[in-house]
Amino acid sequence: MLADSRPKGEQKTWEKLLYMMDSTMITLFDNILKEVGRHPKSGKKKGGMKVHTVMKYHVGVPMGVQLTSAATHDHYLLKEVHLPKDATLTMNRAYVDYAQFQRLTEEGVCYVTKMKKNLTYKELSSVTYVSPDGLVMHTDKKILFEKGEIMHKARRVELWSNNSHKSVVLLSNNFKNDELIIMVEKENSPPKELELFD
Repeated sequence: MLADSRPKGEQKTWEKLLYMMDSTMITLFDNILKEVGRHPKSGKKKGGMKVHTVMKYHVGVPMGVQLTSAATHDHYLLKEVHLPKDATLTMNRAYVDYAQFQRLTEEGVCYVTKMKKNLTYKELSSVTYVSPDGLVMHTDKKILFEKGEIMHKARRVELWSNNSHKSVVLLSNNFKNDELIIMVEKENSPPKELELFD
């Protein structure tokens, strides 16, 4: 992130404690390191390394960088992330881990991520917001994930663009700050610095 690409003006309190987590893969030509994911059509897979980083939104410099084999799934690195209370962490859907989501919640850290389509949950409550024209703008659900002894309450927000029938579903443990949710996925086009990759 370039310095001049970050928002200018007075920062809101939650913006000062906003962090981003993502990873990228460096492909190696020799099959030294195992790669994660499906094989390409060629039937061959190259080895590689994965670079994981956590960056503060208004700083633009990684707080920490970890290198793993490409076979290491992103969510395993989430347990290494420890942020101050009242911080917010944005990340892509590869980091879904109920145990770590519950840990973040207990530590007073909020998270926002895109929700995987195949997640199973129990719906606790649901509110639908409709525009004056009768179009559904977004739905806001309180849900519960259960996996073994782990129970995690979360917020499922589905947003529709005014110009599209497609929607984006966000998952968060933030039940209060609607401004943050909208900022992350404003009109399905989040600011480049907050883009949550598929």
